[in-house]
Amino acid sequence: MTHELNDRDREMLAALQEGLPLTSRPFAAIADLLDWSEEEVLERLEVLVGSGLVRKVGAVLNSKKLGAASTLAAVDVPEDRVDEVADLINSYHGVTHNYLREGHPNIWFTMTERDADILRSNLDEIEREIGAVVLRMPATRMFKIGVKFDL
Repeated sequence: MTHELNDRDREMLAALQEGLPLTSRPFAAIADLLDWSEEEVLERLEVLVGSGLVRKVGAVLNSKKLGAASTLAAVDVPEDRVDEVADLINSYHGVTHNYLREGHPNIWFTMTERDADILRSNLDEIEREIGAVVLRMPATRMFKIGVKFDL
């Protein structure tokens, strides 16, 4: 299903980029801010997620402070296997980003798991499934950049 952002979608997404209020009904608080109903906010989000324009609405947590392990990873696969491999990678709950890049390696992703053993096991499993080496590049220095899309 194809969907284009309308002005109301942009208004809602701009408000959501400022952060969800820490309350039992955060979407009701966003609705109040926009002078919408909570149902309208939830329905619009469902449409945007269903169309693929919005991938996820959720918290950004400091995984390292929570004791989790994460890494940037990359793998090089033939063009005719890109979709298959991307689907496999995306099937892991800990994958937060997965994107295709020009050059070699061509699939890059980040994975976070509750501990290093699970992370290593999942990456080893992906290697076995696709028959290619997954490069693992854990962060040695953290940079945090606030990203807000111009809607």
